[in-house]
Amino acid sequence: MPDTLAPADTPTETGAPPAPDGIAPALWDQLHALGADEQEVLAEFIDRGARDRCRLGPLDEISLVTNALKSRDDDDVSVMVKIEEKVGPSVRLTYPDAPRVPLETDLLDADAGFADVLLARRSRRGYAGTPLSLQELSTLLVLGYGAGIPTRAYNRPDVPLRAVPSAGGLQCVELYVVVNSVEGLEPGIYHYDAVGGALELVERGSFRYRLTDVFYQAEWITDASVVLMTAPVLPRLSWKYNRRALRMVHIDSGIVTQTLHLAATSLKLRSCVVLGFDDETADDFLGLDGRTQSTTLALAVGRHPWENGPDDRTSGGDGATGEWSFGMTS
Repeated sequence: MPDTLAPADTPTETGAPPAPDGIAPALWDQLHALGADEQEVLAEFIDRGARDRCRLGPLDEISLVTNALKSRDDDDVSVMVKIEEKVGPSVRLTYPDAPRVPLETDLLDADAGFADVLLARRSRRGYAGTPLSLQELSTLLVLGYGAGIPTRAYNRPDVPLRAVPSAGGLQCVELYVVVNSVEGLEPGIYHYDAVGGALELVERGSFRYRLTDVFYQAEWITDASVVLMTAPVLPRLSWKYNRRALRMVHIDSGIVTQTLHLAATSLKLRSCVVLGFDDETADDFLGLDGRTQSTTLALAVGRHPWENGPDDRTSGGDGATGEWSFGMTS
């Protein structure tokens, strides 16, 4: 950069108005030649380069450019267009041709105290194989991953508030319910449409024993009344976060699964997170492409194997374990 600035009234090569005091005419000439979008990009570039000033101290011109280049991914479109000016993706996935089963709106009262539920939650693999009521399943889904009133976000008017936090509020996790035994529901694989308050029947049939082909060393899962499987939609996050979305989908999946885990405990149901499955087999099982949407976690849910068994919220309960299936501590 020049050591001295030309007088502010020095004419510029492009015929721009005289440069304001303190701005080099050469720079002013360049800025005048840029369109509004190009100026926006340049402003973002300078801003990114200057972000470390408070931590590293003043930056010279070379470090300004270097930092700007280092802080930009090659595919980071937010440099070109501000994220606030783009219309975000829909956060609702539906199966328009699938039969729909409305969930109960009269939910059960999960009256256990919050601290009691937190302390009582354990991974429990012993189930009776007996049916849940549709009201129990409805309450579990609404408490664990229900959708509330819509709000405006990312220039969309229809982004619902959910029972869990998510990266960027983009709610990338979709929830599938493998129904083994629920009163009023035929066995099959369902998709949970939280916004519509319904289950969508993706594939009908008894999958109780096919689950053992999906999950390693988990014969006990056949006794679960339902198996909930999380399957994030990656483009919802990569739209905003690019490569960081690859780790965010797993964080979001864990948050959703833990909330469902706690909701099951509050309803005196047993549950266990399952990590041991073959990714490709699980994706094929749910009919996912494994690229834009793939399986990340599962939660088996069922009743106590003893009729009128102890309340697992207040006792150790039979079959309580200190491990997630496949070696993760709980």
